[in-house]
Amino acid sequence: MMSDFYRSGKLESSINCSFIALIPKMENPCEIADFHPICLVSSLYKIIAKILSRRLREVIGDLVSETQCAFIRGRQIFDGILIANEVIHSMKKMERNGGKLIFKLDFSKAYDCVRWDFLKLVLKKMGFGDKWIGWAMECVSTVRAAVLVNGSTTNEFHFGRGLRQGDPLSPFLFILVTEVLHLLMEKAGVLGLIEGIHGVLPEQMISHL
Repeated sequence: MMSDFYRSGKLESSINCSFIALIPKMENPCEIADFHPICLVSSLYKIIAKILSRRLREVIGDLVSETQCAFIRGRQIFDGILIANEVIHSMKKMERNGGKLIFKLDFSKAYDCVRWDFLKLVLKKMGFGDKWIGWAMECVSTVRAAVLVNGSTTNEFHFGRGLRQGDPLSPFLFILVTEVLHLLMEKAGVLGLIEGIHGVLPEQMISHL
């Protein structure tokens, strides 16, 4: 199976079919928004995705900024939390001098909003080879799914965009996509459109985490 995928870059259609289960976010859910959908991915697909994600994990730390703490080897998500606390503490001390402004952004349904053509462009701009991009896009763009309802499945349907929850590749591909936001924020700082906080990290201005 792996050798066929390596040579052809194509997945058997049955391998990339998944089931969507609805997990309640609270007791006694009443609305569809009270459920969290998660994809149950086939074991054969997970083997392929795990191999690709482990290869990607080896290089992703060199491709993304230091402000990205999650899913990067040698970094912890708690690092970002600690820096955020220090930023807030510094801002409180600045209040008497006019203060600063801080925004907290919530990426609602973030995985679902990723466009595949944009993801492919990001991978190309970051220097990934055509063969590797082909493997990744085959995993992402050939997804089919059926919804589990009371133990029964609906008819299968094809995805048009997005990354699957539960796919080993999804966190790493999403990090690469969000790196574009980091570059835009960095450019805004260079142009003087925004200004970060100094003094929290040595010789570094923090404009976003």
